[in-house]
Amino acid sequence: MDVIVRVFYRDFIFIDGGHLGEVPYLDMINTKDRLKIGGLYLIDDMDPWLTVPQAAERIDWSDFEELDIGKQEKKVKLMRRVR
Repeated sequence: MDVIVRVFYRDFIFIDGGHLGEVPYLDMINTKDRLKIGGLYLIDDMDPWLTVPQAAERIDWSDFEELDIGKQEKKVKLMRRVR
């Protein structure tokens, strides 16, 4: 029996979920490779007292460039996939 697996690539991914333990890391590691080249990846809640920034630091983002979005009320990180 043949198994067909379809992988869908997205234009935009928004990470805004659980903030405890490994949840932010798993959200990012399980989605970042599903973004199309040129697609945007937005991570919410990048405040230093949460686990989200520490999770983001553990990931290889070499296929992404960070975009400057200027001053913001909430701490977020916006990136574009370049390769």
